Amino acid sequence: MIFLFFLLFFKIITPQVGCAFYVTNNDPSGPINTKIDFLNDIPIISTIPVGFYPNSIAITADSRFAYVINAGFFRGSITKIDLLNDSSVISTIPIAYNPSSIAITPNGRFAYGIRSDRVFFKIDLFTEAVIFNICVDEWPISITITPDGRFAYVISNMIIRDRESYEGDNIVTKIDLLTDTIISRIFVDTKPISIAVTPDSRFAYIINYGFCRGIVTKIDVLTDTVISTIPINRSPTSISITPDGRFAYVTTSNGLFSISCNVTKIDLLTDTVISTIPLGFDLTFIVITPDGRFAYVADEGVFNSSITKIDLLTDTPISTISTGLSSISSIAITPDSRFVYVTKSNFTCSGNVIKISIH
Repeated sequence: MIFLFFLLFFKIITPQVGCAFYVTNNDPSGPINTKIDFLNDIPIISTIPVGFYPNSIAITADSRFAYVINAGFFRGSITKIDLLNDSSVISTIPIAYNPSSIAITPNGRFAYGIRSDRVFFKIDLFTEAVIFNICVDEWPISITITPDGRFAYVISNMIIRDRESYEGDNIVTKIDLLTDTIISRIFVDTKPISIAVTPDSRFAYIINYGFCRGIVTKIDVLTDTVISTIPINRSPTSISITPDGRFAYVTTSNGLFSISCNVTKIDLLTDTVISTIPLGFDLTFIVITPDGRFAYVADEGVFNSSITKIDLLTDTPISTISTGLSSISSIAITPDSRFVYVTKSNFTCSGNVIKISIH
């Protein structure tokens, strides 16, 4: 599966109230950012050049700027995009080694990211300077900040330590963003790859990828303990929680044999799967609009990738737009609910971000 390859080997990872979104991708034609108008079914409405291997995007709470992580080869970068002028890349911040994920604090003051050499770094978005670094566990792939801005969670897929059991250690590191210190390490099941936190910052749900099966692990944010696990029939790849904290939606894949996939709906009051939505070939990401009305799902497809819009009132797909041959590496919705931005990556050097209207 293309998504899992990038996730594990390039250390890849992924805010809401609006009507459009942006997608980044690596494409032979060059790095660009593409905007798609879902309201009028216009496939692409703008494109923005970014760097090599864009694999994560975060948007400020005022919907003013987007920051795109470019993994690069031996050195990476962060591209800052002016969302009022989509053709304008206004600055590039150099990052050592291969950065793989980025998250922005709710107040828009700082960004936090991770690098392939185990470094968790902090950027002052006023000065655009890296002001702090600490080491986390091996193979960090994803970072998420709690909605209250108090903590960050970093998912790590550590190297194999127990050859007999094969899986080794899998750790979620919790960082206090007031002091920028590691305060706990939470051991979870095999291959954690994605995390979502409830709007009240009370619980975290972690996707544990397994070949043709997996689980969702629920963590109590106050005690940093695992309190339940939810089995998922297929291999889960991404999770998003509705703004009211009532439901979670999980995308799934069947690995290399993705004949049929689905979006799994979980009732967070009972922590049980209550329905599935058949969809696509190889689902990799899901985001939910801030009003909880729609979800947008990335599908790697067989010959090209696409974005499908789901009506969450009826849990039915209502439209699909092709985004080309490149694989989708992250999705973010502007907090004003106007656009979705999607980053895309493949085996070429160049990348792009696609902008899609989601009203």
